[in-house]
Amino acid sequence: MTLQPRTLHLALIALLAAAGFAINHRGVTIFFDIQIMLGGSLAVFALLRYGRWGIAIGAVAGLATVLLWKHPWAALNHLLELFWLKYFLERLNGGPHRRDNGRVVLADIAFWVVVGIPLETLIYIVALHTDPGNALSVVFKQGVNGVINTSIGLVIYVCVQFLVARRQGPSERAPGRADNPYRGVSVRGASFATVLVAITLPGLLIMGILSDKLKSATLERTRMAMQLYASSAIHTAQAHPQEAAELAAQGGNGLAFEKREADGRLSTSNRALFFRLETQYEPRQPSPTGLDGFDLYVARDELSTLQRTLSGYWVYRYTVPPDTPGAAPAQVSVVQPARELITEMNEQMARSLHLLALLLLIGAIAGEFMGSLFEKQFRSVMAPITQALPDDEVPQGPDTLPMPDLAGSVLRELDAMVQIVNDRSRRVNELTQTLRGANVELQLSKLELERLSITDPLTGCFNRRELVRRLDEEIRRAERLNSELAYLAFDIDHFKHVNDVHGHAMGDEVLRSLADVVRGRLRSTDSFFRTGGEEFSVLLPHCSPEAARRYGELLRASVAEHHSAQQGQSARVTISVGIAHWRPGQDSLERLMNRADQALYAAKDRGRDQVVIHTE
Repeated sequence: MTLQPRTLHLALIALLAAAGFAINHRGVTIFFDIQIMLGGSLAVFALLRYGRWGIAIGAVAGLATVLLWKHPWAALNHLLELFWLKYFLERLNGGPHRRDNGRVVLADIAFWVVVGIPLETLIYIVALHTDPGNALSVVFKQGVNGVINTSIGLVIYVCVQFLVARRQGPSERAPGRADNPYRGVSVRGASFATVLVAITLPGLLIMGILSDKLKSATLERTRMAMQLYASSAIHTAQAHPQEAAELAAQGGNGLAFEKREADGRLSTSNRALFFRLETQYEPRQPSPTGLDGFDLYVARDELSTLQRTLSGYWVYRYTVPPDTPGAAPAQVSVVQPARELITEMNEQMARSLHLLALLLLIGAIAGEFMGSLFEKQFRSVMAPITQALPDDEVPQGPDTLPMPDLAGSVLRELDAMVQIVNDRSRRVNELTQTLRGANVELQLSKLELERLSITDPLTGCFNRRELVRRLDEEIRRAERLNSELAYLAFDIDHFKHVNDVHGHAMGDEVLRSLADVVRGRLRSTDSFFRTGGEEFSVLLPHCSPEAARRYGELLRASVAEHHSAQQGQSARVTISVGIAHWRPGQDSLERLMNRADQALYAAKDRGRDQVVIHTE
């Protein structure tokens, strides 16, 4: 069973939506509850490739954000971002064929600066009651996250376009295919994506490595401080139990401890706090510390993830070995509020985010500059061809070059290519000019052959073959227009006698001079034919029988008055004329010609040098 293209298309959309949801649900944690959600990149790719389907994929991916963060604001802001990008691509970017030009990244930066970051800040501070420090860190992360997703989506789109173009044939990705606006990869798009990746990817990797090391170092520092406090608490509680509370107060940073000895005795600096931890808190999974005995406890309430984290506690558990000098076997737990440390780390992370945002901005601006540079260079190089007149408007002449030279370029490799193309273009132009001359000569020869095939070489009259064609044409025209048509046939009287007495040279001269006399009496619509040795005929459209008679008499008299001269000899001839007038519904081509011949024979029988009209 073969799947239909639409079914495959919908299956691919569903796969992208599922992948976007899965990627967002996992997230990439760069610090505590500051995560990079990369599922949106698939939504941006789908928006570039499939249009409005990208918004549907973004909505599905946003569900993972809602489930993870316990509020819909980030997902709604992401949908606003996709709607803006869709509007930008359709209305402000120059059409579907320019979707890969990279300006979608600049449009996304503009969205977050003008709408996204201010709106998210308002939501976190006013609606979610998050302190400004952590709120700004998270909001700024959201903006950087959105720009990263758009950049990754653009790079994926360019790569897919490149791979699809490699698999397509030249005709499928030809520039003239207006029904396929997604053919190939533009120079601008490839340049933009390459520069963006070259600048931002190393920065993202370096930031990730530095952030991970900073997080590990900060957590290790905190764990060691709590371990030192635990050791002090053990010895203080062992020697002077009454001073344990004073030690807790001196510990600073909200530190509290609890010691459970093997015999069940309990020493604590804040019994209520440890009771709340046991009944209302739980370890966060997966553990954000990665250190044995050091965990983050968060409330079991249905709060947003960030709120649960900020209201949580660091818990360090230390088991006193039985052989520890001066201390009884026991388990010590040290607790510290998480807000201050997480805020400190997020503020440090914000500096890295600022650096990453700066790299993204530099990458987008550099990509726009390089893409524009390459695009302008290619446009200027191709301008002589792309701005050429259409074929039907190109002036034709011996000095006209059918293929103009490409313009030069400031890019060395491109200019070298231009020189090679121009050299070959000039050679093509030379060959074209030679071919054009040969075509002109061939056309002239063809016209001459056509003329010779329908004319008599001696007299210049049309021949019998052309007579049949034109007579049929005139009959059809007369039928269509309900007009008159006369057919006149004549031959030279006693022409054999001319040849016998004066020779064939004089006979040829008589034929030529007679043809000249008859041509001088023709209208523009008449046609003159030589149908045999001394036999001729004339087609007279729009001519009545009486007008045909007068015309026949004019020809007879003109020929009789004319003298033909050849090598000092002179000859005068007469003609016999037969005329037939076309009768609608009765005559055919052959019948009309036969009736004219019968009138011609009647003129000869009556003594020649006469005009006879067939009247039957």
